[in-house]
Amino acid sequence: MDILQIVNTIVVTLGLPTIIVSSIFMGKKLNALDTVESDIKEMKPDLKDVRERVAGLEGKTAGLFRNNSPISLTKSGERFLQESGLKEFIDTNKETLLTACDYDQNMKTPYDVQQAAFDFFENFEFPDEINNQLKTYAYNQGVSMSTLRRVAAIYFRDLCLKELNLQAQDISNLGTANT
Repeated sequence: MDILQIVNTIVVTLGLPTIIVSSIFMGKKLNALDTVESDIKEMKPDLKDVRERVAGLEGKTAGLFRNNSPISLTKSGERFLQESGLKEFIDTNKETLLTACDYDQNMKTPYDVQQAAFDFFENFEFPDEINNQLKTYAYNQGVSMSTLRRVAAIYFRDLCLKELNLQAQDISNLGTANT
C-alpha cells in the first residue's frame, strides 16, 4: 500500500463520518434559525403594540395629550406641535400628506383614520432638515421622537377626519354603540 492509499483510507474513514455528523449538526442549527425567524415574525405585531402603548404613556405623562377617547392634544401638546415646527410642516404639506396616507382608502370609521394616522407618522421619513429640527426640539424638551410623532399624528388625524366629514368624538362612540 502506498502513501496515497493510506491517506485516502484515513480521509474516507474519518472524513465521511465527520461530514455526515457535520451535516446533521448544520441541519439542526438551520432548523433552529427557521424557528427563531418564525418566532420573531409572530412577535412583531406585539412589539408594535408595545411601542404604541409606550408612546401613549410617555405623551400622557409629559402632559402632551389625553389618552382617553378620543385622544386629543392638551395645551402643552398644541404648544409642542407649534414650537417643534410640526404644525407648519403638516399644514404646508397637507395635500401631499393626505395623498400619501391614503386617507380615503379602507377608512370607514374614525378609529380606522386614527390608526392610519398613527401608523403613517410612526414610519414617516421627514426631510433631513425637519428631522434634525425635531430631534433637537425633542432633546431640549426631554421627550422622544416617538412622542413628537404621536403629537403630529393626532393633529393629522383631525385633518383627515375633517376631510372625510367624520368627527373625532365618534371614535369613543364606536365602543358604546354595540353595548
